[in-house]
Amino acid sequence: MHMDKIALVGLGAMGIGMARNMLKNGLAVTGIDISAERRALFVEDGGNVAESLQDLAGTLDAVFVMVNEAEHMEAALFTNGAASRMRRGSVVVSTSTLPPSYIASCAAGLGELGIGMVDSPVSGGEKGAAGGTLTLMLSGRKSDIEKVRPALDAVSKKVFDVGEDPGMGSKMKVLHQHLASTHIALTVEALGMCRKSGVDPKLFYEIVTHSAGNSFLFEYFGKFLVDNDFFPYSSINTSEKDLRLVVELARELDYPAEIATKAYEQFLHAKEKGLGKESSIATIQLFPVDWTH
Repeated sequence: MHMDKIALVGLGAMGIGMARNMLKNGLAVTGIDISAERRALFVEDGGNVAESLQDLAGTLDAVFVMVNEAEHMEAALFTNGAASRMRRGSVVVSTSTLPPSYIASCAAGLGELGIGMVDSPVSGGEKGAAGGTLTLMLSGRKSDIEKVRPALDAVSKKVFDVGEDPGMGSKMKVLHQHLASTHIALTVEALGMCRKSGVDPKLFYEIVTHSAGNSFLFEYFGKFLVDNDFFPYSSINTSEKDLRLVVELARELDYPAEIATKAYEQFLHAKEKGLGKESSIATIQLFPVDWTH
């Protein structure tokens, strides 16, 4: 089956970049979002839009989903019967960071309808989505992956095939976020301790970025913190959600994940204090240190 008609559900910061790159690569993509403001942005790019998947589901060859939570994907596909209207042989592609167990159950439900599923969480952030340079962690049947290959290529620079079982890609992404989100927490903790101890955080940052303690994420998020740049390139809500998935997976596996659990509790505390929409480095506000001077 040639993928003539595609929908992308979720025109947020990530989804709209992906939809734009599909459009640039000549794919017929309809952007779907409940927000009229987000739909209007895609219309400005020359894209077609809809508020819901339900009415056009039967005309589509593939549906890409980029949402924040499993319940959002459940609502888009199943609550209003959109999936039951899709063609047999069509494919759903989940690009979201969601619980692996949910992805596996979603794939089973779609399979009963004759619909394939590709589990394809992404890494690269808003910049990667805008530039079409995302890293994809694919799992699913080869035949389903090949059906949507042109769209996958339009949004990515690097693609890893991690197996045929939907859910395996999501496990890979959750484990990746184990490292990524704890790195952010450690970066804030270390730089805050610098300020508290009288060490110049900017000098510490310069030394670490030329020493063994450096990492991509320390270099990336540490720069924002020492420059007092609190734009939410990554939000506390996102870090809390990602680490929640890590902790849930660890619990399912009966595997100790004590560092991830502590980092999760920190982001959760920040979220509960009303900081959820702020930058992930805004957890500095939880520490007994004046970062403003």
